[in-house]
Amino acid sequence: MIPMCKRYKKLATETRRHREEMKEIIKQFFVLIFSESLCLCGKKVVLASCILYLVFCFLPLAEASEMVFIPEGKFIMGSGERGGRPGIDYGVDEISQRKVFVKDFYIDRFEVTNAEYKEYLLYLIKNKVRLPFYEDIGIPIPEEWVYSSDTVNSMQYAVSSKLPTPYSLLPTYKEGTENHPVSDVDWYMASGYCQWKGKRLPTEKEWEKAARGTDGRKYPWGNEENKGYANTKKSVSDSVSVSKKAILLPDTGTHTDTKYPVGYFEGDVSPYGVNDMGGNVAEWTSSLYRPYPDSPVIEREAFKREFYVVRGGSYLINAPESARASARYYMLPTRMPRAADAWHGDGMVGFRCAKD
Repeated sequence: MIPMCKRYKKLATETRRHREEMKEIIKQFFVLIFSESLCLCGKKVVLASCILYLVFCFLPLAEASEMVFIPEGKFIMGSGERGGRPGIDYGVDEISQRKVFVKDFYIDRFEVTNAEYKEYLLYLIKNKVRLPFYEDIGIPIPEEWVYSSDTVNSMQYAVSSKLPTPYSLLPTYKEGTENHPVSDVDWYMASGYCQWKGKRLPTEKEWEKAARGTDGRKYPWGNEENKGYANTKKSVSDSVSVSKKAILLPDTGTHTDTKYPVGYFEGDVSPYGVNDMGGNVAEWTSSLYRPYPDSPVIEREAFKREFYVVRGGSYLINAPESARASARYYMLPTRMPRAADAWHGDGMVGFRCAKD
């Protein structure tokens, strides 16, 4: 496995520590105000200090406003107990189906967008963080972003010469796609983004529970495929009646094989209210690809390698294969060799974050 850049890990750790230290200092400040006001001041000051303190105490909840709480408990994970043919209707690596306990956690309601990811890249550039296993400017840029040799050369010169960072030269997403899920982000950058936000990537178990709830449903929205519910390849047909919640392109009744803004497909919502787990882009998890208990393919060679689990449907894969909540895929954390345009992971893979 490729090691993470030490300086990058140090920066992420320091950022999280400083954030927590600042919270504690401000809390202590309000406690002091409250204590002193009880002794020296009138009721109005006491009331004001109480309100300020309570507001601050609940500020962390605002950070999770776009996150969904998933309660602890057991859920049905995997496939194999409700009919169907292994290897055809579901993957043999999804066996055995069983009940699994998961502690409570938060998960992002939406996949991370282009605009959010760009903020992270600007942070890395501003702090002169270069990851040694990426060439060009030392950080990986999604391949579909505007990306020219002139831009790369200018960024290389600025970084190597320790000049002020030319933010205007940073390659960026295409106009109008700021709310589309970012893709072509490898595992290291996805994990790093979540750390930067004080979060982490979800485990494979957490992802599946957030997607299917506790009733063992096949898709995030239920047990029927319901073409048009999720943004998957060729997921809508003119001859198929779709739900009122399935959003179609004007006049055509179909959509092309492309990404859409997060939350655009209103039918693609899990029992907990998490969007786009059946389509748009597949998503990284923090889990290595390993066999389930009693797996019939326990000797599969891929289980012995350092692949990470990818979950969720994609606009590049048909719904029956990818939109099922139990479907598993795997990928290397990054693609090598270190050529400037060869690190790219896969245009179908993005991510969302979780939090304890």
